[in-house]
Formats: sequence, structure tokens, C-alpha cells
Amino acid sequence: MHQPPEYYIRLLLKEAEPLRVYTRPNPTVGAMLVSAGGQILAKGFHQKYGQVHAEVNCLERIERVPPDAVLYVTLEPCCHYGKTPPCTDLIIRKGVKRVVIGTVDSSSKVNGKGIKQLQENGIQVSAGIAESDCRFVNRVFFKNARYAMPYIALKTAVTADGKMALPDGTSKWITGEDARVRTHYYRSWYGAVAVGKQTYLADDPALDNRYLPDMPQPTSLVFWGSGVPLYQQRFFKSGAVSRIFIADDADLPEAQAFAKFTGATLLSYKKGKRDLKQLFFRLYDMGIDSVMIEGGAALYASVIRADCADCVHVFMAPKLLGNREAIDWSGT
Repeated sequence: MHQPPEYYIRLLLKEAEPLRVYTRPNPTVGAMLVSAGGQILAKGFHQKYGQVHAEVNCLERIERVPPDAVLYVTLEPCCHYGKTPPCTDLIIRKGVKRVVIGTVDSSSKVNGKGIKQLQENGIQVSAGIAESDCRFVNRVFFKNARYAMPYIALKTAVTADGKMALPDGTSKWITGEDARVRTHYYRSWYGAVAVGKQTYLADDPALDNRYLPDMPQPTSLVFWGSGVPLYQQRFFKSGAVSRIFIADDADLPEAQAFAKFTGATLLSYKKGKRDLKQLFFRLYDMGIDSVMIEGGAALYASVIRADCADCVHVFMAPKLLGNREAIDWSGT
């Protein structure tokens, strides 16, 4: 029996969502061909950035498309040449008569053009099926398409009373092994992982995914501020794919020598005029589609004040820090 359209779209989303780690900065997409009687004839997913799209992986699995079959796709099929040919051309060539789409691709190269091409070739198209779910799964992609800016997340571990460190800034393990594994998964999910200067100096964080090393590694990012950046052994020996320091004094000869010695990229801004939104725009231009900020509290507060945060990942431990003067995760 043929189920409601939302059923098939949500089935695809469930399998497509974990692949975001490998498809970024592309969206994660699933496609499924279903017979009139509700039998799943074929399905496919976009497996990795630069490889063929979901529609191709689905339709190439079946020699002949039945005339009453329905193609379900979580995102509007592309209609332009990029790393792969247009998916709309294959859908038309395969003789698909009806396509159900989760949500329109709002990027400038598509944005309804794929639907229009299908309709102009006599294909019946329905769109906006389980749309909020589809947009959530690809929330990074849609933020990028609309604002040309990375998706920004704050990640923190807190006690039940909302504290993350002692009054002197000393931090300690708050959560357990499960939370650390999840954090490392997020480090692959996001394009970059960032910390502030004090966290960098106090913790010498690796900012890589050591628990799940077969997954892609992020760029590591330090909001340094003023002065010449300092070398930290663990940070520079991590598995991160690249390292960026945002610094006031990037043009100083000492800073340039640091960059040459370490291989890090220095990103500067006008001294005393730290415009976080403009910095994030520049990071997006450098190919970073998303950033997870792991501390500290002052950087969290700055991002929140600049209205740049899209979400917060909070790991809460069932215990109290036991100090009224301890630092709140948001910097208070």
C-alpha cells in the first residue's frame, strides 16, 4: 500500500542526515523510487562531496522506470552543471512521470528552476512535503544559501546550575565519555571548530576528532585578539586539516614569522574593531560553511551579543559546581 508522501520523505531523511559529515558543504540528499503499490523500487543518497547526487544513485539502480512510479527527493533536483551533470536531465531521460520534493533548493543556481524544467517536460511535481524536517536536516546549507555566512553553533558543558568553570577560570571535566564522543562527532559535522585565546592558552586543545578518526577532520580556529600568537604543541600536532588565527596584529613581522613557521593562516581585522559578522563572512569566503565554538565564556558572550549564534549544544551533568561565583557558560 502506498503511504502518504511524508512517510517516504522522512524515511529518506533518516538515512541522509548522518551523511552530512561527508557531503559538506553540499546538502545531504536522499531519493527513492516507489511503485504505485508502495513498493520501494530503488533508493540512493549523495554519499560524498564531489560524487554523484542522490537521484543518480537511485535511478541508475533500475533499468526501466514504471510509468506509475513516483520519485521522492528530499531536495529540489539540481538543473545546472557543477561537479556533476544536472539531475533533472537524468530524471527526464529515465521517463519519470511524477516527482515529490521535500523542499525547494533556495540556492541561486536552482531556486525553483529544477521544478520548472521538470514541469516543462510534462512531469507532475509536488513540493513542500515534510518541508520543515527537510530544511532542518540541511540547516547549514540553507543558512549558507541565504546569507553567504557560516552556520554558527556554541558548544558547552555545564553543571546542573549552569556553571562551566571556577571563578579563576579553571575548568575541569564536567561530562563523561559519551558526551566527549558526541563532541568529537560534532567536530566532523562542522567545517571548523573554534576557541578563544584564553581557552587556547589554558587547555592547548587539539580541536580534532580523535574518537572517530575515519571521519573528516575540521579546520581549527583561534580567536586570538591582540599580540603575536603563541605556539601550542598539542594544538599544532592535532589532526585538524588547517589552522586559522584571528588576530589584531596579523601584519606584525613576528606574527608573519609565526605563520610561516607553523603553517597557520592569519586573519586580521582593524584593531579594537572586532566585527564578528564580517569575520564570519570572510570565513565563509574561505570555504568554511559552519563553525562550532567550544569556549570560552567571553567568546560565547561576544557571539551572542553580535546575534551570530544559530544554535547551542549543551551537555549538562547531573551535579553542582558548588560555587556561587563560578563562571556561567554565557560569560556571566
